[in-house]
This record gives sequence, structure tokens and C-alpha cells, in this order.
Amino acid sequence: MDGEVAVRLDPRALVLAHAKRYPASIEALRIRIGPPDLRPVATAPATARDAPVDELGLFLLERCDGTVELAELVKDSPAEEEATLRAIYGYLLAGLLDPEDRQARREREARLREDSLSREECLGRLAMAAGQDHYGVLGVDRTARPKVIRDAYYSLARRYHPDRFRSGPLHDLLSRFEDFFMLVTDAQNTLADPERRAEYDEQLASAQGGPDDKGADAAYLAKQNFLRGRALAAQRKYTEAVTFLENAVSLDPGHAAYRVELGLVLSRNPRYREEAERQLLQSINLAPAVVAPYVALGQMYLKAGRLGRAGRMAREALRWEPGHTEASELLVAAGDAPDERDDLQQGVFRSS
Repeated sequence: MDGEVAVRLDPRALVLAHAKRYPASIEALRIRIGPPDLRPVATAPATARDAPVDELGLFLLERCDGTVELAELVKDSPAEEEATLRAIYGYLLAGLLDPEDRQARREREARLREDSLSREECLGRLAMAAGQDHYGVLGVDRTARPKVIRDAYYSLARRYHPDRFRSGPLHDLLSRFEDFFMLVTDAQNTLADPERRAEYDEQLASAQGGPDDKGADAAYLAKQNFLRGRALAAQRKYTEAVTFLENAVSLDPGHAAYRVELGLVLSRNPRYREEAERQLLQSINLAPAVVAPYVALGQMYLKAGRLGRAGRMAREALRWEPGHTEASELLVAAGDAPDERDDLQQGVFRSS
């Protein structure tokens, strides 16, 4: 080593410097840190003495006591969102923060066990997000207030964060939910910022008015027909509502929500129960995690005396949303009638 240049590098400083640049995407950064309800905890204060700690670092080491969620840390931070996330990521890598204390981890694991995901729900959620704009990805209207957008983001992040797919029977969906979570994050980042949201809305309006984008124009018209039809249904103007809802389905036949609403309105009239059943069954095929069509079909079958089929629909609804009031009441009304073990998509009112 005689004559060689020797240097001493602080590995933690290198790690923190690395985290300021990589990963380059803020969406990928969020995925690596963890879900928004993560409650990081600082390691022993003595551990931080040899590490470069600035004002942001001191804030994190003081606030991270295992009781404050990641989302709240970002909100209260003295720095910008990305800088805060990168500091948290760097501190996690450097060992200055632990993701959670043992009690918090046990609580999270217990919640995940109680609120388990099924493959059908996951595939349904991915299908519903495909091809949607930012509003559709989050499941909010274009007039949604910032709080509604924020709540929608956290709700999706808690339930579908990629961490839930890193092991277990659904691990093969990990890459797809990493892409999905990036879409969710991008939607939230855009719509939560007033200037970016206004610019995005202008882009949507321009795209829908362009002559070369017939698909976007059809989707926009379908959405307007759907909103008009739903408003008329709320006013009990069902005949007019059906016209608008049928237009929505015709313009965008792959949108499950339009078929659900049309089926619900049609189911009010016994003369249209065959068409109502068809629309509701197709909506289930498009989005199996939505509870409303199961309940509506179950109520139709109950009135028609098909108790076994009604009970089956109630059980399907409760599988997706345990404790659902109407589904629970439907199951009681159906009694102990034997299940009709036929294809779920096979209608009982259809003409032969």
C-alpha cells in the first residue's frame, strides 16, 4: 500500500447521498418505502451521532416513534414531499429508522389477515383501472374535492400496496400491482396539485374534442350519459333514466358501473327483469368485486321464489364485503334453501 492514496468514507453518508437520487421516480420511491400507514421508528439516538443529520433528519428522528404514520410525517415535514420521502428512504437504508416496531408489525399483519384479498378482487381492480384517466383510476368524479382525492388514494394504497403481493398465493401479481400503484400515485400527485390538475383537465378536454380520438370522445359521452341517467334515477324518473343509461352502455360496453346502474333501474320493473338480469350478470363478469349487482340479483331471485339462487348471491356479496347489511338481510330471507350449483353467469329469467 506504500504510496497509494487511502481515503476513509462514511458508509451512511454514501447511502444517504444515494437515496437523494435513486430511484429516480417518486412512484418507485413510494413503493420501496412502504404503504402510507407505515409507522417508522427511530433507532437508538446514539446511532445517529456519527451520521450527518440536518434539520429534516432531526425532525424525522424526533417524530418517528412508532406512532406517527408515513402520510402524517410527509404532511408535517419542514421539507418538500419528495425530499422528505428520500430522507426517510435513506434513513431506512442506513439503519437510522426501522420500518415499524414489533407491535405495529403485528397489528398490520393482523389487519391484513382479517382483510384478505382474493384473486378475483385483485383482477377485477386491475381491469377496472385499465384505460382510465386519473379520476377513473382513483374512482372519483371530476368535481371531487382535494380531501376526497386524498382519501381515495390512501384507501387504494392501504388495500393494494405492492407489499401485500411480495409473498403468498398472489405474489405473481406483484409486478402488475407495482404498475397499478404507480398509476394511483401519479393520479394523486396530479390531482392534489391545483395547477397540475387544471392543466390535466385542459388536456382531457382537448383530447375529447380532437377529431382523431374517437375512443376518448365516446368515453366522455358515455360518462355524461351515465351521470345524467343516475341523476334521473335519483329523481325517480326511471323511464328517462333507462334511455341515458342504455346510451352509456352502448358507448362504453366494457364499463361495469354503467351496466350496474342500468340493471338496478331495470330491476324495479318486473317486465324488464330479464334484461336487468343480463346487465347485472355482465357487470359481475367485468368487475366481480362490486357488491351491488349481487344484492340486486339476489333480491330479484327472492321475489321470483328462487331462494337457492338468492342465497347464493347473498353469499357472494358477503364474500366480497363481509357484514354488508342488505346482503346479510337477503341471506336470512333466503333461509336454508339449497344452493343452485349452476354457472353464476347463467341467467334464470332468460328465454330459451
